[in-house]
Amino acid sequence: MVFTRRRFMSQLCLILAGIFGLLCGLPTQAQADDGKGYATGWSHEVRVFSHRAVGLEAGISRESWYAKGLEFDRKGQHQRAHDAFNRATAQFRVLLKQRPEDRKRIQGWILKAQQQLGVSYTLKNSQRYRRHLNYNTYYRRYRYATNCHLKWLAIRAFGLPPPPRLLADAFKSYHAALKLRSRHALSRLQLAALYHEVGKGRAGRAEFARAQSLINRRYSSLWKPLAYYYTVSGQRKKAFEYLRKTGSSSWRRREVLRSNYFDRLRGDPRFTAIVGTP
Repeated sequence: MVFTRRRFMSQLCLILAGIFGLLCGLPTQAQADDGKGYATGWSHEVRVFSHRAVGLEAGISRESWYAKGLEFDRKGQHQRAHDAFNRATAQFRVLLKQRPEDRKRIQGWILKAQQQLGVSYTLKNSQRYRRHLNYNTYYRRYRYATNCHLKWLAIRAFGLPPPPRLLADAFKSYHAALKLRSRHALSRLQLAALYHEVGKGRAGRAEFARAQSLINRRYSSLWKPLAYYYTVSGQRKKAFEYLRKTGSSSWRRREVLRSNYFDRLRGDPRFTAIVGTP
């Protein structure tokens, strides 16, 4: 058989792709079985000043409905993702009865599935809203941006490759919201934090500087975004200062507990003291 240059390169690409697939499939400590017959998902590890953090999704099976829901979201199939997270909640409730010794851990999974259910629902509806004129309001743009932001973080936390589309939509929608209402402090804070999440600290600090004149720190609606910004920018003392204020409300504590915004703080005893456990 005569090998042309094109055929040779084609075969070489296939061989390299196979080797890459094998390497990606090798088990790691984060993927290790939990010893109870459930293959775990990749844990979310972020280092801020050498601090290790793990999100609530650590330990969720790759074969679970939760994992399927995130895969649907990665493909932009938010209706199917919404249905999958509904099933994931039911699946985890059954597991809770079977493994009462893991109650806190599984309750955390239920919180996570419920959060992602809501995010997928908003993203699903946003696809419909975008066909209407009333979508072009700063609040709808901001809400869509925050849900793209949350979903991108959740997919990354589970160890899946987050789709660039979600990240691009988050940035685009934050900027669109600010174009419609330049003095919207929430959009500025979230945008600043997202810049830090992708390693653009200089842009994040610049955006936060623009938000300074808009921030009234007595407004409770800004406490969680401020805590998030200080968390992702590595300013732990200030992060806990605003987290304590946020923790004065039970429903806000629940939001903090199930959000990937604060994964970097979960290993700190102060986080549990303020927010509690699932």
